[in-house]
Amino acid sequence: MPTDPPGAPMGAPLGADAPPVAQGFAESRVFTELRRPLRAVPLLRDVLGRYNATHTRELALYLSWLAVAYADAGEPEEAAAIADRVISLSADVAGERTAERVRVVPARLAEYAEVPEVGAVLDSAA
Repeated sequence: MPTDPPGAPMGAPLGADAPPVAQGFAESRVFTELRRPLRAVPLLRDVLGRYNATHTRELALYLSWLAVAYADAGEPEEAAAIADRVISLSADVAGERTAERVRVVPARLAEYAEVPEVGAVLDSAA
């Protein structure tokens, strides 16, 4: 597993008054995009555990990064379970960002198509 480059970004500057949940999401998204799942997953799990689940759109978005992080970590079954939830939540909300993440997650799971749980998610997303 590669190491973080010196001075790797930790997320978009949010300001000192940003809530810890927002800062945690920003940091975890950066680690997910850098394909650093061992750093992203614990952060995402922590902030999702404290997140208000009534915000369906945002919950779907952040769960999508968790699904991708699990796929990057080589945990296709867990990624598939979360991806299924993302697809379900996204069906109830409108928005281009959410729709884009629903396209990204199955694409990142495609390498695990032979795993039954992933195959089921890919079939439902098609």
